[in-house]
Amino acid sequence: MTKKDLFNAKNSAHKMEKDLMITVVDCDSFKDVTKDGIEVDVSVLKSENGEMFSSISKTVHQSLSMLKEILEEDEKVDVMVRESKSANGRDFLHLEIA
Repeated sequence: MTKKDLFNAKNSAHKMEKDLMITVVDCDSFKDVTKDGIEVDVSVLKSENGEMFSSISKTVHQSLSMLKEILEEDEKVDVMVRESKSANGRDFLHLEIA
């Protein structure tokens, strides 16, 4: 992903939401700071039409390196954003290749 892509992602990305299907052509991440001063990893997916989707979900972030490897083999991948509930009752996002 280019620096321009990451700039656009930081400033105008769509929020990843459950049941969102994205045809992904690239992915990356960057560090940011929340309004509470907490440093977070922001995961970014770039769709085939150039739209950027972002999330601070740790599970999404953990899957990016494998998704990058898959994108090296395939030009694009259909990815579904899923929502699950942890053992502690918290909702979290994760990715599923369709």
